[in-house]
Amino acid sequence: MPELPEVHTVVCGLQSSIVGLTVKSSKCSELTFRGRRMQIEQQELVGRKIISCRRRGKYIIIEFESGDILLIHLGMSGKVLINAGAQKHDHLTITFTNGSALIFNDPRRFGVVKFIRRAHFAKEPLLCNLGLEPLELEFTKEALANICAGRKAQIKSVIMNANLVVGIGNIYASEALYMAGILPNRRSCDLSSQEIQKLHASIIEVLNLAIKSGGSTLRDYVRSNGDVGYFQHQFKVYGKHGEPCRACNKEIQKIVIGARSTFFCNGCQR
Repeated sequence: MPELPEVHTVVCGLQSSIVGLTVKSSKCSELTFRGRRMQIEQQELVGRKIISCRRRGKYIIIEFESGDILLIHLGMSGKVLINAGAQKHDHLTITFTNGSALIFNDPRRFGVVKFIRRAHFAKEPLLCNLGLEPLELEFTKEALANICAGRKAQIKSVIMNANLVVGIGNIYASEALYMAGILPNRRSCDLSSQEIQKLHASIIEVLNLAIKSGGSTLRDYVRSNGDVGYFQHQFKVYGKHGEPCRACNKEIQKIVIGARSTFFCNGCQR
């Protein structure tokens, strides 16, 4: 599933390619997503001018001049492409008056596309319970300490909880914990202030490194121009079960936490 760096990369591509454009036409799939039809009417977007593209958690927020919003979540296999040719699994095609087009493609149909009126946006259920943004000023080491305090859950599960901190998915949780030298199955409340400080810095560092590399392409993810990401070539532990750790040469281990494969080094993490 695309995580924060991948969604951030897609949003940056959209900012440079569709902001300022006006919708000429749109075509929506009749298929269901997560058991529901796409929550947008065929003519609802026509004539609307895009004024911004931004991210909240793993959600893409496309704002129109009217203040109304097109909300997109990539789900497991979704892609938002600009000026790509028609493909199987295209579920939304937006054509602009300048001739360019935005396409939402999702083979597994776990994504979300929803048109939200300006008056309803502040109370949108998909957004209103999201936690802190890890790349914003609100995410301080004190804020992370408050999140961890009193919680007996494993630290990997805590930093992946979108109600607490958004966007730190499975890949970057494993990588950040390795960078901080913390075992993923440690209880959150047992972390020292020094460990929390290291983890705070590691989360920010690994997310920024991934963004600079255009995200990680393991299977379906591509940028809005169709290019793949390259951060997968920098993984230290994720997906490296049985391989030697680059730092200490001990074998990378794998366990399951919260139904997700979790990778770590017993030599470098305590």
